[in-house]
Amino acid sequence: ESWDLMLDHRLSPDDISRFNPPEIDDLLYARERGMNLFNILNIVPPPKDPNTPIVYTTSTDVLFSDWFYPSFRDRIVPYVAELRKHGLDRMAYVYGFDEQEKQFYPAIDLFWKNLRRDIPGIPLMSTSRAYRDISDGVKDLPPSARSGDWFCPVTSDWNAKLSDELRKEGKKVWWYTCCAPGHPYANFASLEYPTIEGRLIGWMTHLYRADGFLFWVVNFWHRANNAPLDESDTYLEWDSTIDTHEHGDGVLMYPGKEHVLASIRLANVRDGVEDGELLKMAAAEDPAKADAACRTIVTDTRHFSRDPAAFQAAYPRFAHLPFVDWVKGDVRSFEFPAVPYDTIIHAATSAVTTISDEEQTSVILEGTRHVIACARACGHPSILFTSSGAVYGPHERSNRRSALPSLGRLRTRPVSRRRRP
Repeated sequence: ESWDLMLDHRLSPDDISRFNPPEIDDLLYARERGMNLFNILNIVPPPKDPNTPIVYTTSTDVLFSDWFYPSFRDRIVPYVAELRKHGLDRMAYVYGFDEQEKQFYPAIDLFWKNLRRDIPGIPLMSTSRAYRDISDGVKDLPPSARSGDWFCPVTSDWNAKLSDELRKEGKKVWWYTCCAPGHPYANFASLEYPTIEGRLIGWMTHLYRADGFLFWVVNFWHRANNAPLDESDTYLEWDSTIDTHEHGDGVLMYPGKEHVLASIRLANVRDGVEDGELLKMAAAEDPAKADAACRTIVTDTRHFSRDPAAFQAAYPRFAHLPFVDWVKGDVRSFEFPAVPYDTIIHAATSAVTTISDEEQTSVILEGTRHVIACARACGHPSILFTSSGAVYGPHERSNRRSALPSLGRLRTRPVSRRRRP
């Protein structure tokens, strides 16, 4: 069901950290539903504990040992032979050396050459720091820094000139986000980031001609209290914080009691993928016109628009919908609409990390007070307040229901989930 959910969102159900290759039947099913790429194995030894959720990388001692590559080769060669029987080899790649530094470049070179010999045609992808080091002009880089088939830098390290050079050498250049980069770059990893940024990355991927976008994991459910969610309860004691302390990083879908549940962030990523496909289709007819349309929303990786007017210009079909009114302003002072509403969904809080604590507090508290005043002026509709545990600051689990400062009388009700037909 998790694979189906990913495919429904136009995303390949991949796993860069897998230490067991995927089942052939699963790949055949996913290919019929639109999968276009998958990782065979991460270049790591299988963990001693089979329940280990993720193994990122291994040491150079292991990589250069007498036993590791022969063991890896004996696992992957017969598997690739099976892939070739079904034509799946054209979608396959091998991943390794996750975010590793200069001392790993000789190992990357060794494995790249060995894999080209033993499983020709299967590319090697890495998020090692080699791309960044080449871009930054790091001195004394070994020639092995350019080894590999697919480079994958973090979006904040993108260098258009270097990417073009690598492509001329027959390589591909993807990009990725994870817990980084933070503001002012677009990211959707954390619940604290504006969800629209997950969509904007699709536009940026088209504009910068990245060959693909990588996100490290979507179902990191391995905390002690992460039992399947009870969808009838609006308060969920569920830990979505990983080692980086980013709320929601690695969790773009959730395990319900009956079904796997997609997040709003995952839906925005899907919309960005579809936007990118439309831009690609437009570029096939007129590349300059498609790029010009893209730049009405995205200037570069650090400058992009959340302006309603820019959105309406890019999506004119939404500009004059009779059931949509566009209101621009600060959440603390926007003018109240002159029409009544049934429900207000309050989700307006700045997610940037460069503003002061006082400004952030003002946005949260005064903004919510203003939304409540808006509700009173618009016929007393119900208010759905969306937030995360970050508004409480550091707190003990025993105090998790501590009250926020008084904001006025606020009606709440449980939210039911409407299923799509």
